[in-house]
Amino acid sequence: ATVIGAALDCLEVTIYTDVDGVLTADPRLVSSTRLVPSLSYAEAARLSWFGAKVLHPRTLIPIAPRNIPVRVRNTFRPHLRGTVVGSEGQMPSGARAITVRRHLALVTVESTDMFGAPENAGQVFALAARAGAAPVAICSSSGHHLSFVVEESAADSVVSLLQHDMGSWRVRCRSDVAVCACIGSGFTVDPMSPGRAITALARERIPVITQGVSEQGITLLVEDQDSERAL
Repeated sequence: ATVIGAALDCLEVTIYTDVDGVLTADPRLVSSTRLVPSLSYAEAARLSWFGAKVLHPRTLIPIAPRNIPVRVRNTFRPHLRGTVVGSEGQMPSGARAITVRRHLALVTVESTDMFGAPENAGQVFALAARAGAAPVAICSSSGHHLSFVVEESAADSVVSLLQHDMGSWRVRCRSDVAVCACIGSGFTVDPMSPGRAITALARERIPVITQGVSEQGITLLVEDQDSERAL
């Protein structure tokens, strides 16, 4: 639909599904979800990448450069206006929606040889690409340490390649993890946002393995068995 919409240079693409639009979380797991009336292309793409099922990750590629909005509506409740995905404009800052991506593995590479050698990080990701594993998220990086998340099904291949090609490096893998992502904008403007997210999990005694914060959101790595409760 979006490929045809881009070719026609249309005013809007409407995608009909079985929910009222993009919701603040998966309604099958969270009973108190709300409709998100508008999202930026970047927010929608990140939600899709981190597990939201409403839009396929590639849906927005043909139309985002042309600033053609996409409206997500409910086939069974067509009177509702749904969610509009478009350019950033005056989007409010803060969390827009929360999603979870399960069945992941955390791969950690450590070596004193990595000090002052930025090309080594590129080598790690090139080996991951050879194994057919695009990193789901990069969790932490320093002069001698790099950790990233891949699909659990690809973890053994990634670790095997790293151990074969980087013999002096220490490679560790932790399976059965999930990424809980709070997606939105302006997170670095509000320093309390990461604190609220971590405190919410701490109240429920859900350990956070590692975390990452950017302008577009917060990613919290948790045990897979805790992922639905974390959401």
